[in-house]
Amino acid sequence: MSLKLNQYGERSKAFSEKKEGLYDEGFNTTLRDATDKDIELAEHYGIELVSQYHKVLMPLIHLIEKRSTSTLTSNEKVYYVAVGKTIWGKLSISIQQIPNYKNTIWYYYQFRTEGQAFRRRRGDSKYQKGGSHRQWKRQAHKREQEIKNMKEE
Repeated sequence: MSLKLNQYGERSKAFSEKKEGLYDEGFNTTLRDATDKDIELAEHYGIELVSQYHKVLMPLIHLIEKRSTSTLTSNEKVYYVAVGKTIWGKLSISIQQIPNYKNTIWYYYQFRTEGQAFRRRRGDSKYQKGGSHRQWKRQAHKREQEIKNMKEE
């Protein structure tokens, strides 16, 4: 899954470098019984997971911190995933640490997408495959004829 820059024409640079946009679910991964070393390397593991998902070399990917929240037993950090200046997605890393118990790390990745692909994946009927423009015009013409006939009666 890679970001197609050429489809945006002149605005491709502005689109690709902005952090605002539509994000769709990429993957969810849970690491149970995490050791202190796993927690220390959580960001590195996140980059590795994103690298495998997009099939991009790890050294090209870097994280830009969006926000960080902490509670008594957990930490959550949300990062923008970037390749160069291009924002490819968002990675959320949640770490639950309970003393004298097992640690857990959750990874949730959302990739950046454009409007029509986002709506198509969400199931918006307007963007579903299967209908052609010609079929749509025939249906619209048929409805117009039905309305015209109803007015005449």
